[in-house]
Amino acid sequence: TSSTTRSLIRRYHTLTKQMGQTQDPEEKARLRKEQEDLGGLEAYQRASALGASKERGGDTSRWLVRQLLQRGCKDQVKALGRPLRLLDIGALSADNYARESSWINVMAMDLNSRDPRILQGDFLQWPAPISPEETFDVVCLSLVVNFLGDPIQRGNMLLRVREFLRPPSRKIPSSPPPSLFLVLPRPCVDHSRYMTEEHLLALGEACGFSQVTTHLSNKLAYSLWHWSGAHPQPSCPRQILRSEGGLNNFSIALSPSSR
Repeated sequence: TSSTTRSLIRRYHTLTKQMGQTQDPEEKARLRKEQEDLGGLEAYQRASALGASKERGGDTSRWLVRQLLQRGCKDQVKALGRPLRLLDIGALSADNYARESSWINVMAMDLNSRDPRILQGDFLQWPAPISPEETFDVVCLSLVVNFLGDPIQRGNMLLRVREFLRPPSRKIPSSPPPSLFLVLPRPCVDHSRYMTEEHLLALGEACGFSQVTTHLSNKLAYSLWHWSGAHPQPSCPRQILRSEGGLNNFSIALSPSSR
């Protein structure tokens, strides 16, 4: 049922966060055992895929595709002379952009791939591109940042996106701007004592991104960002932004020295 699916996802997220907060090996083992009792990462992925199915509102890629089309990216790829290169981190399906295969070329990656077309690996440890041909025009972090339990790791993920994006082109000004697609559970943005929409905007700008558009659905917070090509190394520790009761503790901290 949908309630069972949501409960599993929420509990798995909570346990992941708690593992990131404790330094006690025995406590980490206990939390990891509880995740395994829930069915492990495999069960979490099945639940997440079910939650993204058409019967439950569709996957987040549809929103991104609409934004790219509205901004003329399908026509702009002609200036590049190749399809748009898109890196889909935490992909649960290799077919999210199948309908756009004529103009979007996808490399999908996940910690625990369930499809041979999805590379298995940790984005935070994955080798960064060493040539312009290996970079991407769009990097997607859809319901990925919130999966990490440590606020600094979340910040490191945002900073690392820049290493995978194609720098803005001066030679081809009509080419699509390098972009980040970020999706978070809505409560992470509007019901956390450490996060607001304004603070998320400030964090993105501190990393060299400019927010192009946002959308809040009942459950999710979508945002599209363009990268300036700059690599600032900001420091933004966690800070309390709201003090009312009943709030969650989601946060993103930027501490480049920890990378």
